[in-house]
Amino acid sequence: MRDTVMNEKYFREYILEETGRIKNFQNKLENNEVREDRIYSVKRKIDAIQFELLIARYSSGEDIEKLENDFIQLLNDMPLYWNGNSGYIDMLWMMALAILFDVSREKFGILSDLVTQYNRKDALLEFFVNYKMHGSIEQLEGDYSFGFPYDKLTDIVANREKAVEKLKEY
Repeated sequence: MRDTVMNEKYFREYILEETGRIKNFQNKLENNEVREDRIYSVKRKIDAIQFELLIARYSSGEDIEKLENDFIQLLNDMPLYWNGNSGYIDMLWMMALAILFDVSREKFGILSDLVTQYNRKDALLEFFVNYKMHGSIEQLEGDYSFGFPYDKLTDIVANREKAVEKLKEY
């Protein structure tokens, strides 16, 4: 019980603090307190914090329906800020959340197009794209941008009969 209360307190404080940071950045933008050459960086930082807040709110158990609109906004902004040289974990989260929210193929295409645009070859990203765009659930093939722990997912997908057991093990 104590851990639950501590976790709730942690998330509440974190969300409040990060929301305050966003408001601070937005106020500086609105009041023309940001040098022109820094505007993009500040907007990118706001987007990054909003993404972190979405993950925190999801992790804290907030109702999925409350998160969906914020997710869609982040999804629409993704081409402005994401590049293939960074943000692999962010892309995995976005793809997983897009599937969770059951976004349309058109919306998921934003993510798929970014992966293609930056020629980001990765078995796990390709698995998500094939699932959502083509309805195909095939074994993970190819290389992983990061081996452990993601390469362990191959066993889960390859052995559908024991997938749940292997997922628990993962």
